[in-house]
Amino acid sequence: MELAGTWRKVMPFMAMIFLQFGYAGMLLVSVASLRQGMSHYVLVVYRNGVAAIVMAPFALWFERMERIKIKERRSLAKIAGTAITVCGALLMILVKGPIVMFPWSKHVSQAVSDSSVHNSGHWLLGIIMILLSCFSWSGFFILQSHTLKSYPTELSLTTLICALGAAQSAAVALVMEHDMKAWSIGFDMRLFTAVYSGVMCSGVAYYVQGIVIKERGPVFVTAFSPLCMIIVTILGSVILSEVIKLGR
Repeated sequence: MELAGTWRKVMPFMAMIFLQFGYAGMLLVSVASLRQGMSHYVLVVYRNGVAAIVMAPFALWFERMERIKIKERRSLAKIAGTAITVCGALLMILVKGPIVMFPWSKHVSQAVSDSSVHNSGHWLLGIIMILLSCFSWSGFFILQSHTLKSYPTELSLTTLICALGAAQSAAVALVMEHDMKAWSIGFDMRLFTAVYSGVMCSGVAYYVQGIVIKERGPVFVTAFSPLCMIIVTILGSVILSEVIKLGR
């Protein structure tokens, strides 16, 4: 009994650390696929579609006698963890420090590090989009926490989120992506990215986040977001030879 109680206390921490590694992997493989020419609109559609297809059978099997319990409509919007994360993101955007040289990145030249200067015209738009993404992502945690109080079925909720996400992103992609060739993928990195990000970072992630949110609340989940940044920084430098600077 004591061991079970200890595991129950440790499990949320282990689950969130596991998810941060999953998110870090998604960011890395997504960068690799986008560099190969994959449309980011199409990637979002495939990601949500794969997640909905994978999670739907589990939802139907484990939650098909499921009853909706209507509880009092009350939600505590705790955003302290998210606020810290956003402030950290702003610091990285606004502060540009020297290049951080790792033992494995000494071969990276200064010319490569300055190659992004040509894209500085979209800098302000990028900041706005990142901030909107942070606020939307934090709002999603709070909304998920509130929804699980009246709809306590993580698998079914995950399936609905992914299915609606696939439909909405498909509508946007059809408007923004006029080249139909962008929808064709083979057995390459693009297919791996769609499957991995869909299963791991949409299906499994939303389900695990729902369980942890019910156990510890939305602030606990968002508190682990900076860990993903650290993982991506290290792996990005090792795998993709990304140039890492203090700050930006």
